[in-house]
Amino acid sequence: MEALARLPRKILSLLLPSRTEGLGTISGVYLPSVLMMLGVVLYLRLGWITGNVGPLAMSGILTLSLLIMILTSLSMTVIVSNMPVGGGGAYYMISRSLGMELGSAIGIALFLCQCFSASLCVSGFAESIHNVLPHIPVKAFEVGSLATLAFLTFFSTRAALSTQFLIFIALLLSFFSIFTGSGATLPPVTEPVLPVLGFWGAFAMFFPAMTGIEIGMAMSGTLKNPARSLPLGIIGSLLSVYVIYLVLSLFLSHTTSLEHLRSDPFIVYRIASIPKLILIGIWGATLSSSLSCMIGAPRMLQAFAEDGVLPKIFAKTFGEKDEPRVAVACTFLITLLINTTTTINQVIPLVAMICLISYGSLNLVVYFEEILKNPSWRPSFRLPWILPLLGGIGCLATMWMFNPLISLVGTSFVLLIYLWVSRKNLQAEWQDMRYSLFFYLYRKITYRLARLSVAARNWRPNILALTQSPLSRENLLHFSHSLTQGKGLQIFASIIPDYFHEDFPLDASKKVFEDFLEKKKIPSLVEICSLKKGYVGVRKLIDAYSFGILQPNTILLPQPDEDFSPEFGKTLQEIYHLKKNILILREQGETSASIFSEKGSKKKTLDIWWEGDNRQNLDLILSLYSTLRNSPLWKNSIATIKMIVDSPQAKENLENYLTEFLETNRVDLEIQIHLLSDCDSPIEMIPYFSQETDLVCLGLRPPEEEESPESYTSYFKQIDEKVGSLQNVLFYLHGEELDLRDMWIFPT
Repeated sequence: MEALARLPRKILSLLLPSRTEGLGTISGVYLPSVLMMLGVVLYLRLGWITGNVGPLAMSGILTLSLLIMILTSLSMTVIVSNMPVGGGGAYYMISRSLGMELGSAIGIALFLCQCFSASLCVSGFAESIHNVLPHIPVKAFEVGSLATLAFLTFFSTRAALSTQFLIFIALLLSFFSIFTGSGATLPPVTEPVLPVLGFWGAFAMFFPAMTGIEIGMAMSGTLKNPARSLPLGIIGSLLSVYVIYLVLSLFLSHTTSLEHLRSDPFIVYRIASIPKLILIGIWGATLSSSLSCMIGAPRMLQAFAEDGVLPKIFAKTFGEKDEPRVAVACTFLITLLINTTTTINQVIPLVAMICLISYGSLNLVVYFEEILKNPSWRPSFRLPWILPLLGGIGCLATMWMFNPLISLVGTSFVLLIYLWVSRKNLQAEWQDMRYSLFFYLYRKITYRLARLSVAARNWRPNILALTQSPLSRENLLHFSHSLTQGKGLQIFASIIPDYFHEDFPLDASKKVFEDFLEKKKIPSLVEICSLKKGYVGVRKLIDAYSFGILQPNTILLPQPDEDFSPEFGKTLQEIYHLKKNILILREQGETSASIFSEKGSKKKTLDIWWEGDNRQNLDLILSLYSTLRNSPLWKNSIATIKMIVDSPQAKENLENYLTEFLETNRVDLEIQIHLLSDCDSPIEMIPYFSQETDLVCLGLRPPEEEESPESYTSYFKQIDEKVGSLQNVLFYLHGEELDLRDMWIFPT
């Protein structure tokens, strides 16, 4: 007898939340999820959908919906068995795996989704009770009921969850009224009602009724044992709801005709033995769904604030139970705004889309983790990789079955939030799997590239820019970016003297350089190294980046500020013998910054001087010009190819040849060919014809065999002195093995 006396207390201890410990499986996960899924569809749409497709097809719709949700639940179980789960539910799981940006994007969308859901359910409750009390405005019921739910959640989540148990009892009583009723007394349908939904249309109408597990996931931070309660509570709720929907669908099709089901969406009220219990069930279903949202949404808002995505004020808690009252108040205001500005038909499709995006992301997280198999991935519950992949594909396919346009809107909304969070440059205090995922893809692509031969048509500059003081060479950085445009490989290597890094560590220098490039929106790899002299050991630096498929083919150097030393000539020789193209940028004068880093209203001018006897140099500079012309800074520039010849006949022949060549290859270049004067050498005439040009490109001859560094340094110094009056000069030399001639079509 004593054991029987204690039985009710044991049952209540399972159903009601404990006062001293975290929430349990029933009160914290199972009931909120069940009550969220047993909503208005159960009473107003299930019979109508069944009447349209029949009981067999309806069973298929239920089973397919269950499979998608079970796969998502299993994926969620795998995640929580590998990590301690904090507050925020789906946001916490996704952000700790795929990064804060994507987790925040999906999490904020889910938060708004719950606000929309709360508003919709409150509107349904207000409409139904207005039919009983028509003299009171609908808006008064909406605002009053929403404020009451917020009041309950504001002061005690446990009290709010306790009311859910009472609502659950009301739902059970309404089920009793339905299953003890009969359709024998229904009047006959006078006019035939044809089906208006096919299988997929009916699936799209029903599936939102199964989307409620995110409510249970959002309670993860308040659970006593999330790793145990989340999988048990969510999978248990799905199976329970599936049985209820399946049994009720079969019961309705057995007790009434399909014509009656299609003609009367409120058929459950007509056949109920106690119709008033159906009204109570509807009110309980709508209020419970709204309450579930009002409990779960503030916890997500609190998690965003704790991670720095939103202001810290939303993470503030009050009372003995640490209630997030600021987050609750914000949720109430947002839900109230939605309630007064939208209608049910406007938001229901978007709610379903956001839920499916979240579910698909959870499945893909597990899929990626299973194929990457990082040592840190050690869940106690494992799944074959095919199951989460099927779950992700199923969610994606379901989205487009609903409505492709709404799917695009939902995805775009999440993408906009992702971009907004990305611009905040938040630093997460946790590690995620993005590095492993990108490395996995990089390895796959690298192995594939290794099997392909390099072709001239796919050539683009992959630049290694060498400089001693990168922050003082901003023009060089911008020019390199204009050449690569984020599509070619770009590496900035700074060579710092030994004595400098003793006071300023290399890691700190690298961080300053990386932050500078990020601020300027220049994507690049960064390398900081310490050498005794500026050009000593440059070969080792180039060798370090000359392994594998992705390696630089072009070395970009600034012209030395000090007098030329043999080390400079030796460096150029080594780069050439390493089969790399050479670019040397000399930028001086007050207008250099505006030319290389600003778009400006005036069109930039560019002169390409070709000596005529090095065809590979021409191929290189025309290829570089083609990539430079695609950059925003040089897009509308006026470029001219210039040459100096010694006879009128040579001038005419070259003009005809270059005109045909440029037209055939669709290269937008003007042509100027000048005759050599008797008193000047060709190099001495260049400043006269290019004095006002923004950037002048001059070709270099390759080093001769057995030529000394002193000799090649002297050659370069002579050229530099003769064009010393020009402000901005790019010296270029083709050095790589790839023959760029295959990129062009030559006149016959």
